Amino acid sequence: MITVVSSFLDIHAVATVWSLEQAGVSAELIETFFGLDQVGAGFSIQSLDSNEDERLVALDLGRAFRNQQLFFFRGDYTPRVQLHEDDEDFLFVRREKALHQNWLLQLAEMEGRQIFVNRPSSAIKADNKMFQLMVAGAVGLSPPKTYFGSSVDRAKEVFKGKEKLVIKPLLISTHFQR
Repeated sequence: MITVVSSFLDIHAVATVWSLEQAGVSAELIETFFGLDQVGAGFSIQSLDSNEDERLVALDLGRAFRNQQLFFFRGDYTPRVQLHEDDEDFLFVRREKALHQNWLLQLAEMEGRQIFVNRPSSAIKADNKMFQLMVAGAVGLSPPKTYFGSSVDRAKEVFKGKEKLVIKPLLISTHFQR
């Protein structure tokens, strides 16, 4: 089982889970909150193996997605914290869906500045991840083809034989270290 831990990178996380499922690898999506909003980054994937002599497999899924520049803008919400201390080294935070909405905006690079292609007032608002993908595609914000395909064979080969993996967001911040 692969656990994809999403830190408000919904479309990336769904794409990763989808790709792994297509590769025949069981995967699940869990959302978590690390105190950072509006961070665009890829996923850092590392296998967890009990055999310390075996080299750990690390793979970036998401770096190539930066070219698409899909950006999530969050409105006000109140997360409901539930601490789970099973066999993982991070804390999960479950939030009340009714208290916020996801806004999917597309950014463009112009002269070193990032600007919104669509105004926040016309941004896509959806809580359901797959519905969000569908609506995004309908208005021209569809993910590139590499979102749903290029990582399937790669993931199948790299993680073949692995039984337990944890996928965490790769957060880049000078104020927050993990």
